[in-house]
Amino acid sequence: MISSNAFTYSRHEAIVSASLDGFHISVPKKPKMDVVFQWKDVLGASTGQDSALGGENMPLTVHVFEKHKNGKRRLRDVVLTSSNGASGTDQHDVECWLKVIQYFACPMRDPEAVMPTLDEIIQKPPKQRKFLVLINPIGGTGKGEKTFEKIRPILMNANILIEKVTTERAQHAVDIAENFDLTAYDCIVVVGGDGFAYEVIQGFMKRKDWADAIRFPFGVIPAGSGNGLAKTMAEAAGELCLPENCTYFLAKGKPLELDLATLRTTSFYSISYTVVGNPKESSFIFLSLSWAFLAEVDIESEKYRYLGSQRFTFATIAKIMSSKGWNGKFTYLEAPEDDIVPNYWDLTENHGQAPQVSLLPAFGELPKEGWKTIEGAFSLFWAMNVSHAALDAHVAPMAKLNDGHIYVVIMEGKATKGDYLNVMLALEKGQHIEKPCVKVIKTRAFELETPEGDLLSADGERYAGGLCQVEVHRGMARVMGILK
Repeated sequence: MISSNAFTYSRHEAIVSASLDGFHISVPKKPKMDVVFQWKDVLGASTGQDSALGGENMPLTVHVFEKHKNGKRRLRDVVLTSSNGASGTDQHDVECWLKVIQYFACPMRDPEAVMPTLDEIIQKPPKQRKFLVLINPIGGTGKGEKTFEKIRPILMNANILIEKVTTERAQHAVDIAENFDLTAYDCIVVVGGDGFAYEVIQGFMKRKDWADAIRFPFGVIPAGSGNGLAKTMAEAAGELCLPENCTYFLAKGKPLELDLATLRTTSFYSISYTVVGNPKESSFIFLSLSWAFLAEVDIESEKYRYLGSQRFTFATIAKIMSSKGWNGKFTYLEAPEDDIVPNYWDLTENHGQAPQVSLLPAFGELPKEGWKTIEGAFSLFWAMNVSHAALDAHVAPMAKLNDGHIYVVIMEGKATKGDYLNVMLALEKGQHIEKPCVKVIKTRAFELETPEGDLLSADGERYAGGLCQVEVHRGMARVMGILK
């Protein structure tokens, strides 16, 4: 343990100490004022002259980001003042403790390491990180800029430099992700929804150095109408899905492996991404692929964008009342219960070449042995790579960030209005999978064939019907997060 009695806390003499567990402040004359902050809740520290004290003392401000009883995280500044004026010795104490706190607050510190000495800490200060922050000004209800200004102090207090870019047009994030200097930053952050993150992924995969780019850490701050990935990350960490709490993952988290899936289609409604492997035929998804009821709800809800996440509720009601049906053919590779999928980067044949699909047949060819087919009427088709599709849609409770599988939630036949209502009302808590009309299929690869006039939605992007193929790549990307 490292300790010092060179500070006052709330004008009382105090002993401050740092251990592997946390930062301690002990006030001998006021034991009730003693506090302990776990390092996971400490962003960092800063110094400066305290004008309120007439410039006599040098304060050390510890930036704490604690979770309150309601689950929200809030910033708190704990001010410690050098106890004997502004002598050079006291200023040295302040600067030493600034380095101590920054050292232990750094999320990249090895939690298994032994307690370092003060000299070791001072000689090896943590590297200051730099984040490239992309803001979608029209995502959701158009509050991307306000959301960023709200969370900016959290990043700054965590000793993170910020370079902000507000996108000016559709696909601007694709171009930025395709061309920015990977060596100049430690993370790229998207302030927006899932469609905005989708653009960054496509930009990564268009690069010549795509293998480095796709492993470059990215983070998400929910500011869109669909925030499925942010909600998934929040659930994995045991946190609320709020911009502040999600910023905590950026400040205190680490890159976590995230599955991606290759999506090959015979047609595409909007922009054609020229990506490695299959120009103008492939894209890469991290969230979901939906067809039938949910795809049309997702796409038709655009007209209610001004309502934010509530737009899906209005579109759902309208679609239920339409009594529409869909027909298609779903063919999938059955996954054994104990199926263990190798990490994408552990497969030596993947090194140095474009992402390969090894399980899917060529377009128009019959699948190999071990595939099953469901054909006919469908009411719901929702293939999920992560657990949540939106804040109130816990679609695949069994899904993990990097298990190498995709979970397909389907309703065969033509559902009644009662079936739809029962499923949608149970969706928020993930209880829909218990309904008799719902089936969940675990797979690593599948084909979906639908009429060309149908609509599909992949990570919020619109696709036309026809034939599409999906294959999961375990742990291919990396997203900033915390696992509880």
